[in-house]
Amino acid sequence: MAAFKKIIKNTTGADIEIREAGRLIPALGQIEVDPIRYLYWSTPETITELTPLLNAGDIVINDGTNDLTAAEALRFLEYPDRVTIKDSGTKVAGIVKTINIAGGLSAVDDGDGQVTLQTGGGAIEGRTFQVLFFSNGNTANKWLFHLPTSDATDQLPYYNWWNVEVFGISFSNKNANINCDIEFYINGTNNPAKIYTLQVRDSKFAHQTTLTSLFTADIGDLISCYIRKVGNSTPSSVEVDMGLRIRDNTVGSGSSN
Repeated sequence: MAAFKKIIKNTTGADIEIREAGRLIPALGQIEVDPIRYLYWSTPETITELTPLLNAGDIVINDGTNDLTAAEALRFLEYPDRVTIKDSGTKVAGIVKTINIAGGLSAVDDGDGQVTLQTGGGAIEGRTFQVLFFSNGNTANKWLFHLPTSDATDQLPYYNWWNVEVFGISFSNKNANINCDIEFYINGTNNPAKIYTLQVRDSKFAHQTTLTSLFTADIGDLISCYIRKVGNSTPSSVEVDMGLRIRDNTVGSGSSN
């Protein structure tokens, strides 16, 4: 989603000082507010100082695209993490329409053609995080653990707590010219449970990324990582990092044995 701006315009022939925000808007000029200072313009004191100027038309606020009405400007100032979405299509009474927004967010148009989206709110979909698998010492034909420990075993998988897609994997170890397969398993440690393999050939480091997903996992899945030796080389002190992206806003609690 494109970032929006705060542009403060002075429509009068004299400079206007907004004391609470500590800024001077030149006569018939404008300033663009640095995002770092957005909150200075959203305090109750600043809004109180701006309200009569907005109502009189002496000050106009632009969101980077449109000049806002006084009422729109006050909402824009009060909620600096919100975006107003306008739909110029024909309105049908009683019809509720969902507008999909990039990053997994959405807004609902109930027929008046204007909705407000809380961009910094509770939506989880699209957020990313990282899971690390490790093993100390020689790591040929060995399971990794997702914390730095020498006690790596197939009985210590990563317990997944979001519906996710894996979009990136990286491999590193201490030795050069390594040949091995990095195997990922979900809910099991045999071949039917193997979900993805990253081949490392004649390298000390390796990675794989995608704009979609290498594989997916659901809430409650157990993800295991295995290093399979290929040829005569043996990885040492292995780290495998997974980049995961949350697929939806599903939350809740659960457990398994």
